[in-house]
Amino acid sequence: MRTGSQDMTSINARRASPRTRATPGTVAETIPYAWPWDGVVDLDALAVLTVRAPGPLPDGPWRTHLDALVEAAHRNGVRVIEVITHPPGADPVGDSGLPADGDLVVRAQGWSGFFGSPLDATLNRLALTHLVLAGHWLEIGVHSTMRAANDRGYECLLAADACASFDPLLRPSALSSIEMSGGIFGAVGASPAIIDALNGTTAPAPTTGD
Repeated sequence: MRTGSQDMTSINARRASPRTRATPGTVAETIPYAWPWDGVVDLDALAVLTVRAPGPLPDGPWRTHLDALVEAAHRNGVRVIEVITHPPGADPVGDSGLPADGDLVVRAQGWSGFFGSPLDATLNRLALTHLVLAGHWLEIGVHSTMRAANDRGYECLLAADACASFDPLLRPSALSSIEMSGGIFGAVGASPAIIDALNGTTAPAPTTGD
């Protein structure tokens, strides 16, 4: 098992690699901080993780937002990875049939997409440091995967409108727990602004005072 310092050494090395498709700026109107923290939207370092839980995909507007986000990622050459999660000890579900040609599918052994899966190794191999997460269920697989990614040093952004909630009453607390303490697990944004950033339209990076 790698230590935290080893994780950060690997992350920092990948951040130091040449940026060939990087746009200065941030995704507009992310909470609680301007994402990404380093003020550069780098398509070569970015992946969209679409997290899937067992069972049929729930209906709702989130599906439209997710489809638009994935389509924009494909159009701009951003890696899309479907992360299949399930309760620990349960039989893994099969492919959803959603991934397009060239997308990757990772099967986890629990609710976190990193648990018992090659997700961390895959992201490292592809030099991907910044993650946009979406899918279902927000409070379970998506949230668990985002927390685990943050622990490993990835810069995470939740596409909140592209996530389905298992229990709508839990949605506010799930979002609040990401945003608290200045963004303890990352930031929260909306798919239209994320798509704009993928297309090269970013918000100015915040400046710091002297």
